[in-house]
Amino acid sequence: GIDGGGQILNNSLFDFSSSNPSFITGIDDFSGSVSKIANNKIHTFVHSHVSNSASIYGIKSYRANIENNDIRLGFDYNGIPSTFITQYKALEFGSNPVRYNSVYIGGSENSSSYSIGATMNNPNPNFSNNIIVNVRSNAGIGRSTAIAFNDSQYSIFDRNYSGINNNIYYTQ
Repeated sequence: GIDGGGQILNNSLFDFSSSNPSFITGIDDFSGSVSKIANNKIHTFVHSHVSNSASIYGIKSYRANIENNDIRLGFDYNGIPSTFITQYKALEFGSNPVRYNSVYIGGSENSSSYSIGATMNNPNPNFSNNIIVNVRSNAGIGRSTAIAFNDSQYSIFDRNYSGINNNIYYTQ
């Protein structure tokens, strides 16, 4: 639940379905008032709107510590891989610590979708001890990525990302 101290802890978020053309989000700290998002299980989000701009997010927060969450995206209620044109983003965060999370993105696509295990919106991320698996197959021009940086001035090769440590990544 959500406690009085602005923490989102120990929730199971699953079996969400939407035909909204925009997005589905499991946990969205839009206000920036949450201090910790931890021990949540997020899975089985189904987006039935066929669009390149339709997105499914697991957790979005630019201030809260994101710790020990399990996120699985890309499957329907019966465990069948999703084939709608959707963008998957399991974790999107800023300078807040993101640690000890497990992310699995699967399914298949027949167009230009993409899927990202973690999107960092800060040039100095604090991202450690996470497991990111992204095995979503894309037949079109889309791609499956373990991590992405929204830092337009630098690439991972230009900068010393000392805050990225001890993670395990797997993509296909």
